Formats: sequence, C-alpha cells, structure tokens
Amino acid sequence: MKILHIAYEFPLPTIHGGRLDIWQHLCGFKSLKHSIFHISWSDKEISNENYYELKEKVEDLIIINKNKGVKHLFLKLLYIFRYPSLVYDRIISKQDYQEILTTVKEFDPTVIFLDVLYGGQLAIQLKEDLKIPLIVRSQNIEHIYIKQQLKNATTIKMKIALSAALFGLKKYEFNILKKANLVADISDSDLEFWKNNGINHIKWLPPIITAPPILPQIEKKTDYKYDVTFFGNLNAPNNVDGIIWFVNNILPILREKKDDMSVLLMGSNPSNEIINLISKNRFIELIPNVKNPAGYISLSKVLINPVRFGSGVKMKTIEMLFTDKQVVSTSEGIKGLPRHLFEQIFFIADTPEIFAKSILKLVLNNEEKLISDRTNLRDEFSISRLDNILLNN
Repeated sequence: MKILHIAYEFPLPTIHGGRLDIWQHLCGFKSLKHSIFHISWSDKEISNENYYELKEKVEDLIIINKNKGVKHLFLKLLYIFRYPSLVYDRIISKQDYQEILTTVKEFDPTVIFLDVLYGGQLAIQLKEDLKIPLIVRSQNIEHIYIKQQLKNATTIKMKIALSAALFGLKKYEFNILKKANLVADISDSDLEFWKNNGINHIKWLPPIITAPPILPQIEKKTDYKYDVTFFGNLNAPNNVDGIIWFVNNILPILREKKDDMSVLLMGSNPSNEIINLISKNRFIELIPNVKNPAGYISLSKVLINPVRFGSGVKMKTIEMLFTDKQVVSTSEGIKGLPRHLFEQIFFIADTPEIFAKSILKLVLNNEEKLISDRTNLRDEFSISRLDNILLNN
C-alpha cells in the first residue's frame, strides 16, 4: 500500500508523546513494507541526524517551515474565526499546494493517514483532489485537552497560546473527523465519546510499539541510584501539575519512612516552575533533554506517572509497559487503556497516601508485581493493529 502520511509536527527527536506516536506509525508502516510519502511541519532547523533517520523510513518527504513573524501573527488573529491558531500555523499558499499536489501525484498514494487534525486543511484538499480515502489519527479529544491545559496553565504566555489554540477548535475538530473516511482513535474511552457525538466511522488504534522497543531491555540491578524516577515532557501543564503534586504531597510522606528518598526527574524543556521546585529539594535530581533515558532508568527502582488530567492515552504509560521496571501511576495515567489489565501490572493510586504507600512497598519491602504478566499485554500494542486500520478504512 502507498501511504501519504501527513503529520502536524516533525517527529524527531521524540521529546513528547505526540511525536513518539507519530514516529511509531512511520516505523510501523516501514516494518509492514508499505511505501510512505511523509509531509510534516517544523519551526526549527532539523538536524542532519534526525532528517536522515526519518528519510530511512520513507520513499519521499516534504518538510514545511511553519509560518511565523509579525505578519503571520496579525493574519492569524484576523482569521481566528475561521481557523484555530494551531491550524492556521499550518496553512500553506496556493502555489506551495500546487507544488505538493504535483509531487504527491507522482507518488500515487492509495490512502492519506493524517497524524492529528492540525494538518487537516492540507489533508482535506489532497483527499478531494486525489479522490482517495482519509484516515485521521486522533491522539486526544483536542478541544477538551486544550481546555484542560488552559485551566492548569500558570504563565501568561502559555495561557494566551492555549486560548488562541482553543478558539473555534471544537467546531473544526468535529468537521475534520466527519470528513474522514475513518478515525483511528488512540483511546478506547475517547472513542466512546466520539460515538456518542455522532462519529461512528471510528476504530480503536492503541499506541503501537515497533521492534526494537523504545526503551531497550534494561539490565537488572540490585543497587539503585534513584528510588523514584519520572520521565517525560517537563513543560506540559498536566505533567508539571503531576510533578508538583508528587513533590508537595507525596514526597513528604515518603521521607517520613526514608529520609534520603532519592528522586530523578528527566525530560524535555523543564519549565521555570519545575526548575524552581527542584532547587529547593536536595534529594531531587533534574536531568533535562536526555537523548536516551534507558541508562538512567536502569539506575531507578520505581517509575512513576503522577499525571492528574488529560485525554487520549499517555505514551509514557506504554513506554513503561515495555520496561521491566515497577510502576506506580494514577488512574489518569492509564486512562484510555484496558484498566483491568494495567491494574495487574502497575500499582494504581489516586491519593497521596496510597501513592506513597505503593512506592514504599516497592522501595522498602520489594513487594513487586510480576513482570511476566506484561508479556501478553505488550502484544496488544503490536503493528498488526496498525495494519488492521489500513486494511479496513
């Protein structure tokens, strides 16, 4: 099959779950021996390493520079009643569209796979001109997700950006999903939301993990440098909120039992809030923008996901599934996934007391969940799921 893959963001480096999901689709298409023409947007210079790593997965690609500057900002405000801001950032000129259309016609795709709705204007135009089906990957109920992020944003800059992103988003999101031939939703609970709102041409496509796993098999240790580790985007409001909740409400309980409880926070673009929070806690180590977290995770006893809001599926949860580390997560951390299965392999806790108690069971008493129970569950996130979506659009 020839796939025209349109992603709202250049996927490398995989510094957050959205990019990771996109990258896994590309790896999956390649493993399934499909031909891929990739189009995405970037607002930064792409390194040669990342460019050629992606190029190995695709037959051809086009990277579009996202519009920016004073003129673009003025026009974005002018057209905000027509396009949400994150959509308008990806609007291209008629001339650029014609060049893309000509190149794509030579590739002769059989289907368009749109990774997240923000590249939707280009995808819809190409669907109409090429007369081929469109599959839309939904990572979140975007208008609810952005609204939650806005509610929990703490800086003026973030609040302005999220307000602009939210304006008109609900109407636009429904419009794109209605025009798709198939919606491939990341979350089984979000899928029910869409069905209840008239989007019936929808199937569940959980996050997929291609071989080799994102996090390689990590050497088992009996001694650890870190008792507790969090890895993920350190700027997103839901992650920032979860880390603050952990540090202020859970860590004091842990230190009553183990006063030298060591914590590692590892991830991309730490916010000023995170940096200030860590500066006051000498037993917390912050390591930003780690290229390969596996080495640090091998030094960790327990992985945590203290996130308390969001939608879609937390890619961090799937990454942790593919390690042999013990995990403590909130219910929100496994939202959109089969809860009864994840309760068998992770410790699930939603109050500071139970979250701390779960960590102490692991750190002090070694009361672990069986790693062998993860094997069958990992199969649920294989590339066969992706092929099923392509063949049934």
